Amino acid sequence: MNTGEKIGIGIFVLFMLYMLLNLVIIPIYYNSVEDHECIATVTDKERHEAGYYLIFCEDFDGNTVVLKNDDTMLRGKFDSSNMQQQIKENQTYKFHVNGYRSEFWSLYENILSFEEYNVSPKDKKQEVEEKKSEVTSDNKEIDVEEIGIKLIPEITEQTETPYSVSIEFNSKEGISIKKLYKPEVSNELDLADETTIRDTIIVNGIDIFGTSFEVSENGVYWLYIQEISGTEHTQRFIIENIN
Repeated sequence: MNTGEKIGIGIFVLFMLYMLLNLVIIPIYYNSVEDHECIATVTDKERHEAGYYLIFCEDFDGNTVVLKNDDTMLRGKFDSSNMQQQIKENQTYKFHVNGYRSEFWSLYENILSFEEYNVSPKDKKQEVEEKKSEVTSDNKEIDVEEIGIKLIPEITEQTETPYSVSIEFNSKEGISIKKLYKPEVSNELDLADETTIRDTIIVNGIDIFGTSFEVSENGVYWLYIQEISGTEHTQRFIIENIN
């Protein structure tokens, strides 16, 4: 086999790997991300040269959000043209979307459905601020964070058995990693900076699969959540109703 043939085979193999990545691996991962909601105000609309539509929005924190409006056979959506006409600029919507945003691969979250949302960004930001709370001793509400993290214990009274704690969250991009960490010393991370807290939980924490985890003893716990975009969140909470 001469050099030219080897180069040709190498190029063919690279091409096949590229096609496998773009036609199989990326679409599977894209559609495996759980559906989520995005509340934002539309600022502009356009038709992309690839044939699908783009919706430019601003969220309640003033961040620019770009959503795709495209037909998708996997989700039974074939009305993107009608939807594009119905979505109006300067109107706030609650978008039900799937997928995730990737600038490198030019991927956007795709709109599956939407409805008007009649709360201004200013009012919504104030509402989020009011929802922040400290840990409650009865465990009825463990915490609420900016992205909508809320921990709901299965048992709120005193108990001798382990129980599950459900995680509710409202992430615009979807969640890629969830970890739980219980320090041996309760105040281990209380005075640490965010980087130390994050790294400690990632290295020593256990992965959370699904939307709940189990607790079996009292004490301080730390929750780590990473969104698809790479945005990271940490949250401290306390369990104190296990005898």
